[in-house]
Amino acid sequence: MDIMALGAVAAASANMARADATFDVRLKDFGYRLIDLRPDDGIAPALALGPNFYNLRADVGSDSCMPPYCSAQGSYVHKGGQFDDGGSLFREVDFPYAEAAFGISGALASHSLEIHAQGVARNTRASRVLSSRATLTGTPAYRVAFTVTPFTEVVWSGTLLVDLAQTLGRRGARVEVADAEGRMLLTDEAGETVEQAFFGHYLTPGQVDRRSGMQDFGLGFANAGAQSRQFTLETRFDLQGESLFPVPEPGTNWLMLGGLGLLAGVAGARRRGSA
Repeated sequence: MDIMALGAVAAASANMARADATFDVRLKDFGYRLIDLRPDDGIAPALALGPNFYNLRADVGSDSCMPPYCSAQGSYVHKGGQFDDGGSLFREVDFPYAEAAFGISGALASHSLEIHAQGVARNTRASRVLSSRATLTGTPAYRVAFTVTPFTEVVWSGTLLVDLAQTLGRRGARVEVADAEGRMLLTDEAGETVEQAFFGHYLTPGQVDRRSGMQDFGLGFANAGAQSRQFTLETRFDLQGESLFPVPEPGTNWLMLGGLGLLAGVAGARRRGSA
């Protein structure tokens, strides 16, 4: 399946399956541009890219809980390794009531790199005992090492699109949860953080809500020294959608029953005392 069709697939499945919670995050048109800080020094600004690496995992599952017993089942897809600039990959995983997918395509040099992830957690029967979940983690989702010439400023930028939805909100004790957060991190040769950028989008659990947004996402820095320098850029994602029925601790039910029994005993004693 082509990565560009991923959004259409996510929207169609969400509508047809009466999805409770969904996430859809896309970093697109990502790349870099160079600025010459000393145009008259005879050194043309340049950036040499090293190998690109990625590490993405999508988990889906359904949990059935009838206190005090719970059973959890699920599946996942994990993919990592070197990504060739200009290449394309796509992976998906599904399970009853949940599905997730991720993809990478494009190239940094042409400012066309794209990372896309989406997930759906649903419960079509609005069951009081069945929970579903979809999560995606990338630590890092994408990482590249590069060398930059002296007196050169590098600006990394792209467009971030985020769409989160909780379509049923709270139904009885059942709640839906959807959130998305990520980070872009630039480190130097010693592993010290030079610059970083963060995004976070969170819906209020248990409310029918949707949050869609588009923002510029990136960072910039300047190599103001007379020597070339090496840096590492990485992006991290942590996304989740969940439709769940909160399960009390195993002892909670016995405490409630014990409390009810105690109240009944006190009431009976009072009735006998007043007779």
